[in-house]
Amino acid sequence: MKGKGAQPVKKPPNAKNELRKQAEDKVAKLRERDLLRYLPQYEEKRLLQELQVHQVELEMQNEEMRGTQAELEESRSRYKELYDFAPVGYITLDQFGLIVEANLTAAALLNVTRAALTGKHIQSFMDRGSADAFHLFLRKPLPPGMKEILECRIIPAEGTPFEISLNVGGEFDRPDRLVRYRVVLVDVSRLKLMERQARETGDRLRSLASELNLSEERTRKAIAQTLHDEVGQMLALARMKLSSALDPPEETAVETIVEEVLDMLGHIIRETRALMVEISPPVLHDFGLVAAIDWMAERMSLKHGMAIETLISGDFSDLEHDLKVMLYQMTRELLVNIVKHSGGRHVLVTVERDEHTVGITVRDDGKGFDAREAGSPGSDSGFGLFSIRERLKSYNGSLQVESKKGKGTTVSVRLSVQSKKEKDL
Repeated sequence: MKGKGAQPVKKPPNAKNELRKQAEDKVAKLRERDLLRYLPQYEEKRLLQELQVHQVELEMQNEEMRGTQAELEESRSRYKELYDFAPVGYITLDQFGLIVEANLTAAALLNVTRAALTGKHIQSFMDRGSADAFHLFLRKPLPPGMKEILECRIIPAEGTPFEISLNVGGEFDRPDRLVRYRVVLVDVSRLKLMERQARETGDRLRSLASELNLSEERTRKAIAQTLHDEVGQMLALARMKLSSALDPPEETAVETIVEEVLDMLGHIIRETRALMVEISPPVLHDFGLVAAIDWMAERMSLKHGMAIETLISGDFSDLEHDLKVMLYQMTRELLVNIVKHSGGRHVLVTVERDEHTVGITVRDDGKGFDAREAGSPGSDSGFGLFSIRERLKSYNGSLQVESKKGKGTTVSVRLSVQSKKEKDL
């Protein structure tokens, strides 16, 4: 049943049938006007065939046009996606610097919606100095084919100010008439940060090189002083004693002189060995890292009157020799720092190794310091922590300092190493 006032549903016309109907109507009109009276039947059939062929041609053209339109829509969609989500911002300005068009990346960089950009001066997003520089740029003629690169500081509506690079080119309708600017926006704040970090690292490396030179000079001076004060003086005295033995006041004096010279030579040998140990401890090369750290702790305890306890766990035998030397030197530098700066009397040295890491922890009960300054070249904790931190970088290591004034200090060193299984692969 049809409802009251219901209209019959019209089916969409079929293009082929509609064209045929129009052709048949046209033929009928010709018959009405007797224009086909004298046409033979075969001519009438030929005319209808021509109309059908023409109909097919129109259908093929229509299908081709629909395919072309679909390709254009797809291409336009791809272009819009590439434009909007490009890794850099794109902005179009008129000749006065007003924003005409912008992609989504540019809107995100400036922290506003795209609609809010349109019609605004791009200078309104810059700090005063950058805005003045861009205004002067707009007043200069920009030759066709030329581009200008400007660095500006952006002040977003919300967030932290940042640096941006503008690559500006012109669009001309005549060689002497600029109609709009095409601007590429690149956030260079990360690059600027990396440049600052590179400069700071360079400064630290120069400070480290200078300190290493001073350290070498101090070591050479200490060696020279030991040779002069201990070895040299003893050798000179031994020479005098031996000279006096050539003309002794009495026969028994020669035996006494020889005994004194032998004692001096023994002292010289002990001092020479101690100096050799300071320069390169043979216990590290002959007996390994664990024995070397135990020996060093015992020696520094006797020399400086400190109670140094060592706790060592893990197998260090497969570590490379250079790494063992570095771990030994780091432990020594941490203990020397305690002697120089901490004033602590009780020290605990923990050296441990698991499958993938090696750790050194040195804890003292000294006066402590501000841990925020640790590892900087000019801090009161000395240059040792800074040099340790720099050396750890090549091993993907870390240095952690915990200290409070009057509460002692704990320094922990961690670095990555290969397990035995990984070395065997």
